Amino acid sequence: MAVKTVNLEKIVADSDNLPLLSDTALKTIELSRFEKAALDSFREIIEERKETAQRLLKIVNSPFYGFTREIANIKQALISLGFKSLKKLTITLSVLFPNNKERFIIDLDRFAEDSFILGTACRLLANHYQPNLSESAFFMGVLMNIGQAVLALHYPEDYKAILSKVDYCDKRLCRMEREAFLWDHTRIGSMLLRRWDFSDKIVIPIFFHHTSDPPDTFSWRDEILIPIVYTAHLMLNVFRADSKKESLDALMEAAKTRLDMSEDSMRDIMERMGEETEKLAKIFDFKMSFKPNYTRILQEVNIQLGQLNLTYEQMNRELMKAKLEAEKLAHQLRLMNEELQKRAEMDGLTGIYNHRYFQEHLAIEFSRVLRHESQLSLVLLDVDYFKKVNDEYGHLTGDLALKEIARLLQTNIRISDILARYGGEEFAVILPETSAENAYIVAEKFRMIIENHSFWMEDKNLKITISAGVAAMEKGKDYETTSDLINAADINLYRAKQEGRNKVMK
Repeated sequence: MAVKTVNLEKIVADSDNLPLLSDTALKTIELSRFEKAALDSFREIIEERKETAQRLLKIVNSPFYGFTREIANIKQALISLGFKSLKKLTITLSVLFPNNKERFIIDLDRFAEDSFILGTACRLLANHYQPNLSESAFFMGVLMNIGQAVLALHYPEDYKAILSKVDYCDKRLCRMEREAFLWDHTRIGSMLLRRWDFSDKIVIPIFFHHTSDPPDTFSWRDEILIPIVYTAHLMLNVFRADSKKESLDALMEAAKTRLDMSEDSMRDIMERMGEETEKLAKIFDFKMSFKPNYTRILQEVNIQLGQLNLTYEQMNRELMKAKLEAEKLAHQLRLMNEELQKRAEMDGLTGIYNHRYFQEHLAIEFSRVLRHESQLSLVLLDVDYFKKVNDEYGHLTGDLALKEIARLLQTNIRISDILARYGGEEFAVILPETSAENAYIVAEKFRMIIENHSFWMEDKNLKITISAGVAAMEKGKDYETTSDLINAADINLYRAKQEGRNKVMK
């Protein structure tokens, strides 16, 4: 299958009116774009459909939320839960009870059922660690795979071809999506939810829910949700995949390495899945044609093991020993390869991408822009008077300052942007699908963030500034090579230095 020309920002923007969403959900999303969304407006939207309002009130008054006093109407629900919580609930109900099924090549009934199971799994795992996160965890699980619906809507025939080879929950699905569209459903889904004003607490775990070893350079308050959502999709695999033994082994390994959870605790959660799913299904009036049954899974695993049983017990023991050794070696090799790949791409001091990765990725983006006549911007940033910092306070303080600058920049870029250490005290930011004017605004934001930040190094409060140069390609024109684009940004950076530093030039 040839790689499709996929404009990530465009298909996410065009998915605002995703047909599986109800009119109520679409109006709610539109209302949330206003900074001060009126609660009365939201109440009116909900109350337009009596069935939706009744279902919302039933859920709000259920053990799912656990209020001690009955919520009599939507206005009280808004006061008790707030606009954002009810918005999540409204969108979630749309995914569970989708409209316009004929518009999709995927089985939306199966999609909704899997989403419900994922929500239940996330809720159980969250209750094990931080019960106060169980509500967010449930919604996160239900919305985890919404990127699949986006791909199915925009590229129905191509996505149908992929699903003819792998199941919705197959671990190979993301790889095949990237091969066909450059982007997988985790990236698309997380960008869509961010566009709908969901918090990073939900967006970031969804972005990493198929990543076995996410980067540790972030510091989210609720980082437990990241391994929870990853483990939840492995729980679904156990119930849905054909190879029960392989899926169960992967789940137990993830429980141990990602959640520091014992096998007994994981088994207990799996045993409770059927009962919990049934209980929540009654609360949501959700009809399940498939019920997670861990006892049946164990029976299937035993049957699969029995089919592999050899005649001689000693041979079986030797084979098992060899299998464990092979798995151990394969795991060690995978970890070594991942570590080598990480070292090859990441800067050892700051933890962001290095110069080599920057050049490779810029070449990819440059080629894409030339083919599709789109936009690409590059920002080069340099720390002002950095030699003075090293000379006065020492290189250790200088290194700490660079790490802090990298952290500030990393937390203020989009998922699609690439931040790299260009060399020394110089950084580079690749901004796909960004005009020169918008790139200038981004660079100016970086400059102000650094200028206003207090760099506390032991007992010293350093004031640090940066200068930046911006260069951009519009409709794939202006530059013939990546070197030309880099040189243009570098010239503008030099102008910023010449005109007094702490400036942005384009």
